[in-house]
Amino acid sequence: MLWYGILAALFAVEIVMIALLRWRRKDRPGRTGKPWLCPVIALAVCAALAVWSPANALIALLHLCVFLCVGILADGICSLVTRGKDSGTNDGSAKDSSATEESRKRVRESSSHVWLAAAVACIVWLGIGWYAAHHIWRTDYSLTTDKSLGQEKLRIVQISDTHIGVTMDAEDFAKALGRVEEAKPDIIVVTGDFTDENTSREDMVKCCQALGQLKTRYGVYFVFGNHDASDEGEREFTSAELEAELGGNGVVVMRDKVLCVEGKFYLVGRRDTSESRASYAELAKGLDPSKYVIVLDHQPGDFTKEAAAGADLVLAGHTHGGQMIPLGLASQFLPTVFGDAEFMYGMRMYGDTACVVSSGMSSWEFVIKTGTISEFTVVDVCGK
Repeated sequence: MLWYGILAALFAVEIVMIALLRWRRKDRPGRTGKPWLCPVIALAVCAALAVWSPANALIALLHLCVFLCVGILADGICSLVTRGKDSGTNDGSAKDSSATEESRKRVRESSSHVWLAAAVACIVWLGIGWYAAHHIWRTDYSLTTDKSLGQEKLRIVQISDTHIGVTMDAEDFAKALGRVEEAKPDIIVVTGDFTDENTSREDMVKCCQALGQLKTRYGVYFVFGNHDASDEGEREFTSAELEAELGGNGVVVMRDKVLCVEGKFYLVGRRDTSESRASYAELAKGLDPSKYVIVLDHQPGDFTKEAAAGADLVLAGHTHGGQMIPLGLASQFLPTVFGDAEFMYGMRMYGDTACVVSSGMSSWEFVIKTGTISEFTVVDVCGK
């Protein structure tokens, strides 16, 4: 109901804006064209979109609102320019009167062109956002360590925030995993929000099977995100059923679990912060300090403590890289937007600890991303 309440408010605001634009054009004789028809059509499209997905209709409406503001502002500026030219050139002569009319005509045309440019820019921006959400990039990071890895180089591939059912189904996910295998990973880690409230049981089962078929040296490891762990809503399966399906396909689910992988390096998988969980300091007790420690933690809000307790690499997701402008910027002032995330995206060093936040393969609810991309990450760690 919250989505529909916000949508109703936005619809009301934009109807008022369209009426204002229509009144401004009608009030000034000589104005040609009907630029207000374009936002009316767009508003009708948004209304139809709201039936399918109120969240995505909201995003479209917010962009339309910006488009309307730009159009009205441009129209107002052109009006002021016209008046200025009229007052500066009109001395009553036929020649000056003709020049003034010609000037006014050019300004009117400029107003329409600016309006059209704003509309095109809005459509292009949303189109780029759709492509950024649906196309999956590969992002590489390289690290070095003085600690023992048991081999010269360890290649880790991180998959995060697939939210199966939003921008990809089971078939799309299987295709994306083909690109993951092409990276020739030693180990694959899934850092949460593999599923969400809209994931069907059929897709969940098929995606777990796809993960189990991946060929790696050390296997596939999984930590729960807040959406994986939640049994709220009308999802077709429980978190326990998801865990069982993963385990049945050979995927190692790690919930506050520590493993020494073939005696070479440590892998620490943490429960999500939405669950009751042990502190990292508790999990790290007794670890051999000469071995490399990789931590999987869905939400990027505990890096400082993990670094202080000796983690070498922490892999997280959850933020979707900020998802959309201006959410990434807003999170700097309202940290709770992304669960107290210490930063939004990329890699940052905390002393000797490297922390990586992935923007994820998909997004929650929204089918566009602006200012960020969909990705899987490849982390190469070079040892002694």
